[in-house]
Order: sequence, then structure tokens, then C-alpha cells
Amino acid sequence: MCVCVCVCARVCARVCVCLCADVCITSLCTFRCSQVIAVNQDALGVQGKAFQSLSPGYTWWYRPLSDGSTAVAIVSQDPHSGSGVDIVTAVADIPNMTTATASVVDLWTGALLGEALTSFTVSLSPFGSALLKVHPSA
Repeated sequence: MCVCVCVCARVCARVCVCLCADVCITSLCTFRCSQVIAVNQDALGVQGKAFQSLSPGYTWWYRPLSDGSTAVAIVSQDPHSGSGVDIVTAVADIPNMTTATASVVDLWTGALLGEALTSFTVSLSPFGSALLKVHPSA
């Protein structure tokens, strides 16, 4: 068992007890990923919204961020995609985008997928997901 000390918004300390064996490595990586947490805690405070599914079996979500970029999540609900599938998304199809080109960062890995892109490709495994930060090009 481990004990974690948390501080809530009202600055009252509380202690949470959890079984470390119950927390998988993927979850721990998510909790430690500062870029992912930054999207969740963005100062703009706008809720993410689903937008038109561009491919059957996949759902797209977007969330405008305070720095002018947009967080985009793509979630696979397709159990029949075998070892995975490449999903191509046009920047112009993303709500809130003010330009037709953008730089795209994969928030899970921190990898820059490219700059001044008109579209980008992510590979998703069955029931996989991608979390991206899409920043309009100047």
C-alpha cells in the first residue's frame, strides 16, 4: 500500500490510500505526463466536445486551449482493426482551427508530428487512442 498526500482546490490537505498493485504502468505514465495534465487543467476551462466522426468506429474530441491551440483526442471503438489502422485527419476539419495548417504534437509521447501540416496521420490499435495538441500556423 502507498499513501499519497493530495491538496484540493480549497487548500485542505487530505490523504488518499491506494493499492499500488492496482495501478497499471499506463495509468502511472498518464498521471505523470505534464503535457496531458496541462490540457486537463488549462486556464481557458472550456469543456471538450465531440465532433463529426470522420471514420466509422472512431470518435474525435476537441478542446480549445488558452494558448490558441486545440487539444484533439481520437478514440478507437473498432475491435476489428486488426493490428491497427492509420487515421488521417485534415486540420481544416478540426473545430476552432483558424488556419488550414498547423503544428501537431503527440501528447502521449511528446513527439512533434510536423509543422505547417494540412493533415496528419496517427496509428491506432484496436480500442486505442491518440491525444494531440494542434497549434495553428502563423
